[in-house]
Amino acid sequence: MKAKEYFEKYGKAIHEEYEKQNGAKEATELLKDFLIEMDDIKEKRHIKFDRGFVPLIREMNQKWNALVNLFKQKYGEETLKRDGFWNYLEGEIPELKRERK
Repeated sequence: MKAKEYFEKYGKAIHEEYEKQNGAKEATELLKDFLIEMDDIKEKRHIKFDRGFVPLIREMNQKWNALVNLFKQKYGEETLKRDGFWNYLEGEIPELKRERK
């Protein structure tokens, strides 16, 4: 799915939660969708090693950042955090810290 499609699916609900400071249910669903998409791509590309997985994470993080830009264009603020996808995965996989560029 493209960043624009994610924005159409989740944008309004995430921004409303952000404005109300009312949790992050929709943002969590967005993150889950990103992880599912990443897993699907990993299977399609037959990625089994770090040398293929790290570039995939970078690719998905670029999509996340494109989504951040869409929020900024529409709402004038970063509703989602830039590099939030990478930061989340770095928290789950500490070895990613050495891959950050």
